[in-house]
Amino acid sequence: MKRNLSLRNYQELAVDEIINNNMLVLAACINSGKTEMTIAAIEKLIKLNPNYKVLVLTHSTNVILHNFYSRLQGLDVSFTYSNDLKDNCQVHLTLPNSENKITSKYDMVVVDEAHENYSATRVQRIINKVKPTRQLLLTATPAKFIGDNKFKIHVISANELPEEYMAKLSIELVESSYDWMKHYNNDNEVKASFVSTLDDTKETLEKVILKIIERLNYKYSPEQFNNPNALTKAKSWFNKKVMNWNKKSWGQLFTEIGKTMIVCKTIKHAELIKRVLDENDVTSNISHSENDKNSEMVVDFKNNKFEILIVVKRGILGYSDNDLMNIIDMSGTHNPNIIHQMFGRLFRGTPENQKYYVKLTPKNELDKGVTDIATCVALMLTDKKYLSTYNGRNMNDFKIPVRKIRLNKEETDKDGNVKRNTTATTYLPNVVTMDIVRLFKDIIHDSNNDASIYKQVTIREVRGVLGYIRKTLTYKEVLESTGMDEETIQKYLVNEKI
Repeated sequence: MKRNLSLRNYQELAVDEIINNNMLVLAACINSGKTEMTIAAIEKLIKLNPNYKVLVLTHSTNVILHNFYSRLQGLDVSFTYSNDLKDNCQVHLTLPNSENKITSKYDMVVVDEAHENYSATRVQRIINKVKPTRQLLLTATPAKFIGDNKFKIHVISANELPEEYMAKLSIELVESSYDWMKHYNNDNEVKASFVSTLDDTKETLEKVILKIIERLNYKYSPEQFNNPNALTKAKSWFNKKVMNWNKKSWGQLFTEIGKTMIVCKTIKHAELIKRVLDENDVTSNISHSENDKNSEMVVDFKNNKFEILIVVKRGILGYSDNDLMNIIDMSGTHNPNIIHQMFGRLFRGTPENQKYYVKLTPKNELDKGVTDIATCVALMLTDKKYLSTYNGRNMNDFKIPVRKIRLNKEETDKDGNVKRNTTATTYLPNVVTMDIVRLFKDIIHDSNNDASIYKQVTIREVRGVLGYIRKTLTYKEVLESTGMDEETIQKYLVNEKI
C-alpha cells in the first residue's frame, strides 16, 4: 500500500527554498530525506503547472537510480514518472550515460550526488542541451559549491535532525600494518600505485576484527575512556575471553558484528582483501567496475543475501540501507568530505541501533595525527556551522575540540640522574563510543567551559605540532594552544625537518 508523503518541519522549509529559488544546492546530510524533499517540491511545482517537465539525473550506478525510483513507487504522488525516456511522463529518471537518448525539453533538472556529478562533462552537456529554467543540486557535502554565487545553498546538518531518526554511531581509529605515509601524494591521499602485501593485509584485518568484537562486547562509557586504569582492566578481561575463541575462525567472528561494508583503495587491494577473507572462512562478495558492471552485487547486499561486501568507490555514494551496521574504511583517504559520506551511511536507524565506523590509520604512532585531523573535520561537518563554510581548502583555520591529558614523562638531569617531570599532551578525540553527533553537539556547545576536558585549538596548530605543515605560529602560540613543553615541540619539528 502506498503512503502519503509526510514531511518534518525542517523538510517543509527546504521544500519552500526549492520552490522559491531557481538555482539551489540542497546540502542535506545523509538520512535527512533529500529524496522525499525533492519529490515533494516536484509535486508542488507540477500542481502549479501540469505541463511542467522534470529530469532527474542520478549518479552513474543503477543502484542509486533504483533507490530514487523505488522511493517514488512507495509514495502516493499525483504526477506521472518513468525511468524510460521514451515514456510520455512529467518526470523522467535516468543516468547521465543516457545523454544521447535525452531529446525532450525540461523545465527543471535535478542532479543527485552533485558534488561528484554536476561538474562532469556529460552532465554539463545535458544541462546545456536541455536549458532548464530551474536547477536543483542534491549533496551531503557542499564544499564544491561554497562561495559559488551561481547557487543559493540550503544546508541541513546532522545535528539538526531529530535524534529519534538517527542510529548511534561509534568511530574507531585502528592502526593498520600499511606503510601508507611513504606513499601519500601532496593531498595526503594514498597513491593508486601503492601495493598492499598479503601479510600486511592479513595482520590489518585481524586488528580490525578484534577491535570491532571488543566494541560490541564492551560498550565502554566515556568515563572509562577517560580513566586509563578502568580501560586497561576492561581490555585485559576482554583479551582473556578472546583466548577462548582461538578455535573459532574469522568467519564465525564476523557473524557477530552484523552487516559490514569494507571500503578499499584500488581493485587490486579489494581483491587481496577478498583472498584473505576467503582463506579465513569469511563469506564475502566483492563489487567493483570490472566484475560488477551493473552493481547487481550491491543490490544483493542491500537485500541481505550476504553479510560482507568489499567495494572500492561503490557504497560511498547513494547507498541507503538501515541494516548496514559497520563500515571498515581501508581506503587511507584523508578527504573529510569522503569520510563524512562514509560514516553518514550509518546514520540510518534509531537510537537503539549501535553502529560502527572503523577507519584504518598509517602504521606509525605520529602519522596517525593526519587521520585524526581528517576524521575530526569530517565529524565537524555534522554541525551546520562547519558544513556551510567548509570549502575543501579552509580547514586549517577551523577550531577543533582536543583533549588535554597529563602524562608522567621520565627524564634525566645534566648529571644523568633520573627525574620525573609531568608534561601535558594534546589528543584529538579519536576514540568515541557514544553517539558522535551528540558528542560533537556537546563539545561545540561546551568548549569554553573551564571544567570541561575538551578545549578548542585550530587544526593548523595541531598539524604544526605534529609536523605536517610548516610552522606558521611562534613557539609561544603553539605552547599556549597545546600545553606541550618547548623541548617536545622542538623534537617534532626537527624530526619532520621543519
